[in-house]
Formats: sequence, C-alpha cells, structure tokens
Amino acid sequence: MAVRGHHLAAAGICLGVLLGPCGAQYVPDNLEMKMNGKAQIVFLNADVTIPCMLYEHDSVNLNINVIGVRWFQRRSNSDKEDNVFEYNGGKQTQFRLGASISLSGLRKGNASLFLPAIQFQEGGEYRCEIIIPPIKVERTARVDVVAQPSSIHLPPETIMEEKNMYIKNVTLAGSYPESHKIIWGIIGYILVVISLCSFVWMLVEFLRKVAPVLSPLPETVQYLKHQEMKTLHFVIWDYRPKSLTLKLFLKTNPHSEKSEEKLLFCWKTQGVEKEEKPESMQLMESQAGFTLNPVVQALRYNVFGISCHLTVESDLAEFTEADLLLQVEHSALKIPLSKKIHLKIIAQPKLKKIRCSSDHLQPGESVTLTCRIHSFFPRAVRVSWYKEDRLMLEDIKTSEALETSEDGLLCSCTSKLEFFPHMEDLGKKFICKAEVEGGEPVERHWVLWALGEFPSNGPTEVQGDSEGTLNTNKEKVEDIVVV
Repeated sequence: MAVRGHHLAAAGICLGVLLGPCGAQYVPDNLEMKMNGKAQIVFLNADVTIPCMLYEHDSVNLNINVIGVRWFQRRSNSDKEDNVFEYNGGKQTQFRLGASISLSGLRKGNASLFLPAIQFQEGGEYRCEIIIPPIKVERTARVDVVAQPSSIHLPPETIMEEKNMYIKNVTLAGSYPESHKIIWGIIGYILVVISLCSFVWMLVEFLRKVAPVLSPLPETVQYLKHQEMKTLHFVIWDYRPKSLTLKLFLKTNPHSEKSEEKLLFCWKTQGVEKEEKPESMQLMESQAGFTLNPVVQALRYNVFGISCHLTVESDLAEFTEADLLLQVEHSALKIPLSKKIHLKIIAQPKLKKIRCSSDHLQPGESVTLTCRIHSFFPRAVRVSWYKEDRLMLEDIKTSEALETSEDGLLCSCTSKLEFFPHMEDLGKKFICKAEVEGGEPVERHWVLWALGEFPSNGPTEVQGDSEGTLNTNKEKVEDIVVV
C-alpha cells in the first residue's frame, strides 16, 4: 500500500507540472460549442474562416498542451469524411495545405479553421471535434463555394469611349491671380464631369439585371438507397433583382413518352427587401418524400445567392427511377434555366450466413459452400467468391434472381461454391461478395477451422496462383452476373 501511495503522489506532481497554473480550468464540468447554423456561401479562391467556438471562455486561459482539435470534411457528393487539420497537445498536422487554427484564439476557446484559396471541391460539410479530457464535443457546419463573374458587361448604350487629355502650356491674358483661377476652374470642371460619369456608371451597374447561374449536381445520375434519406445540394448564385421562382418537377417513368412531369415545388422569393442577414423562406407547396430547404443570402451590390438542400426519402413502392427537373425563372432570363437529374433507387443485397455441405471435411473430397442473397434491387446482381483476397475460379453456380417480396420488386438468389479443401486452407476466409449497380459490395465469410489428415502420399497441390494474389479474370466474373 505504501508503494501504491508513492506512485499516486508522483503522478499528481507530474500532472500539476503538465497543466501549469491553468490546469484547473481545462477540465470544465461541461462544454458547449457554437458553429454557424446556416450554410456559409464563399467565393472561389477566397480565404475562408469556418467559425467554431466554445461558449463562456472569453475570460479563460486554457492550457492548449492538453487540448485536442480535429477538423473533418465531407464533400457534397460523398459519404466519406476526409481529415483537414489536427492539433494534439501542441503538435499541428495539416492534411490540407494551408489549413490552420490560431493558438492564441484556442487559449480563449476559439478553434475556428482558416483555409486559404478555397476551391470548388472543398465545398460540403465540415465537422469540428474538440477534446478537453475527459470531455469531447463536436458540431458541423456547411460551406458552399461559388464563383464570381470574370468580367462585367455593360449594355452598349452605357459604354463610354475613353479619350486622352493633354494640357498644353498657353499664355493667358491678365494677371497671375486671374490665370490661376482659370486653371483651377478647368480642373474643377473636369472633376465634376468625372464624378458625374462615375455616379451614372454606379447607378446603371446597381440597377442592371443579372441572370442567375444554376450549379448542377456533381453527377447527372443519383443513386438512392431504398427507404433511406439522401440530401442533394445545388446553388443559384450571382443574380439580381431578388425576385426569383424555383420549380421542381418529377417524371416517374422517364423512358415513356406518355409520362407527364409532376410539379413537386413552386417556390418564390419575397421581393427586393434589403437584408443584411441570410433569409430562409417557407415553401408554397410540399410533396411526400421530398423536402426543399432554400437559404437566400445577399452577397454584394444588391446581388443574391441561394443555397438549396433537397432531401429525398426514396421508396421502391413510389418509383424505381425518375427524372428530376430543376427550373429557374427570373426577369433577366428570356427562357427559364433548367437542369435534369436522373434518379435510380437501389436496394443493397443482404447475405445470410454461409452454409457448408459437410461437418467433417476431408482432404481430396469436394465440399460446397452456399450463400443466400436476398432483398436486392435491381434484378441484375454481381456475385463473386474469394479465398482471402484471391478470386476463386472453382465451380461456381448462382441461381436466377427471383422476386420474393410482397410488392414484387425485391429479389433473391442463391450462390454455391464447390472446391477441394487442403491443409494450407486452414484458418483462411472464404468470402462471398454481392453488388448491384450504384451500390457498394456486401459480403459474408466462412472460415475453415478443421480438416482431416492427408493420406501418406502427401497433400494435393493447389491449382492456380501460388502467391494468393487477386485474380482479375473479368470473363469469369461476368459469367456469374444474374440478369
């Protein structure tokens, strides 16, 4: 007991030295984090700061040597998070070139992320994670990247031809004071003309209509998972005046000429009020399975931008594939802007436990592994078998896919692998993988744990690649695609 007490005292002294005079403040009872709750619209190549602050820490001097800060980014067209920046106990790691946080700000609870020269692909959702042991808090914020027009085009009637002016030395009649007044009078007249022209140009530029630009989604085909929700993002930027109409249509049978487009939403802005803060407005119409959340923001010189988030809750009972048409109407457009997105609903395969044909495996005797694949859509499914990471080319049979659900849409099939086990297969995983178009591979595995003794003449040689590498025989894989 005395030895244990000695060690605890030594640990307490080390912890006190590590924390310093601020050690009592870096472990609060609770932490609250504040981030921007609305989409942050920024311009291409601009330097951007994404806010992330802890509440009630203005007067606190935190010990940054025991604080951990991590920033992650998830792009609009991906479900994967990428590391952006990490700070851990005084060490900074940049996963994105130029990413940084202010250490002086971090002492006050400010972990805002600075990104120089932001690019289009860096738009999306950013997550900030702050760890002050033993407490961890995290929040997310969205950033939409837009581009400014490369040049400004004035109507022909507003274009003024520039002329060079030369002042020559002339002899003026009268005394010096009178000549001085004449020169200053000419200069004053020139300044008045320049000011008047500048005012007229600014007025014309301020009142000039600017047509909106509609950013399409990253891909023209969007795969939606059955009975799951997915949010699609698109931006309308650099337009004026503020009045604008956005319509969304859905065509549930895109391959039929007789199929009609159904109006999902008809949303209009509220006029040309001057507002400094972003504005959210309610939709005029709504549709089951679809939710539209637009955010209007004043950018500059009476120019506006809109960040739209369309959430789709897909269901095969409603449609299997459809065309979504985005249409924008504005007074600066002769014909409406329109973009079409093709939607396809898929159902990820589900695999049951792999069954073996025999409980007592013997070398030199063939065995059959059976995997039941069900609840997938569309009907075409790709099935393949692997031993660890090596594609197996043994006798593989996959039954025809049949509709087994009550609605007659979800399908199922059975795949069998027949092979001869060998002693070197002990402990190896035999994997069945299934994949449909637009989905990710789904797999189940079976492990060979026991095998009888080989006969005296030695084990049977394994046919194929002795190195166990992945065999990419495409013809064999295509043979087991079920249509």
